[in-house]
Amino acid sequence: MQQPRNIKAEPNQAFVVSDFDGTLSPIVSDPRSAVFEEGAIEALLSLLDRYKTVGILSGRSSDFIKSQIDRCSQKKELNAKKLKIYGFYGNEELTYDSDVLNLVASMADELKHLLPDSVYVEYKFISVTLHYRNDESQFNNVKAISDTILLKYTDFECLEGKKSIEIVPKTFKNKGDVIRDLLKTHQGGYYLGDDLGDLQAFRVLKTNSNGTTCAVGVKSLDTPNEVVETVDLLLEGTKEAVTFLRELGA
Repeated sequence: MQQPRNIKAEPNQAFVVSDFDGTLSPIVSDPRSAVFEEGAIEALLSLLDRYKTVGILSGRSSDFIKSQIDRCSQKKELNAKKLKIYGFYGNEELTYDSDVLNLVASMADELKHLLPDSVYVEYKFISVTLHYRNDESQFNNVKAISDTILLKYTDFECLEGKKSIEIVPKTFKNKGDVIRDLLKTHQGGYYLGDDLGDLQAFRVLKTNSNGTTCAVGVKSLDTPNEVVETVDLLLEGTKEAVTFLRELGA
């Protein structure tokens, strides 16, 4: 593994935030079966007393992330309550109009009827993700149907990820927005990610040219070239990500 790039910011004024899927959790065919890489929870929580903020920034719901933390065999010994969970890219903390939520629900129902069972339609209350990992031949169909849906739901847009397309409100916060907000209250920090949705966070960090931030890529199945070319440090898979976090706390 490459040596961690030490940032100039003091740890007690810095953050360590990570993506979940493909970064702290190996990519799996069914996203509902994803679990933390062995040792990932312990590695993150070991940083809580040293860094100002330690968190997980994910397209998952915070309830899902918390349920995975609760599965940790040592959960009684770990102070997980201090861990900051940014669910649905940080949008769970926002208040959405009931009309928007009703539109998302209607959209999800419509997509379930339009797409075959081999495409998992994940209804996330404020967005809908179409997973075609188990049937990559459906990509063109998923893309075409997504584009057609946007003609009807004009206040929404598509975000592409690994073998998935997510349809979100145009007002949706992205990961870069969350990292930008963190930089207002921290002297710097680390962000770990592996996918297209992490690029916004990486690019925000890269605007800081004074050495106070580090964009950490985690190379996993189908990691886009844009991620590899953008990050300051590239790790090989989720196991190296855990090792990296452990070294931050050493």
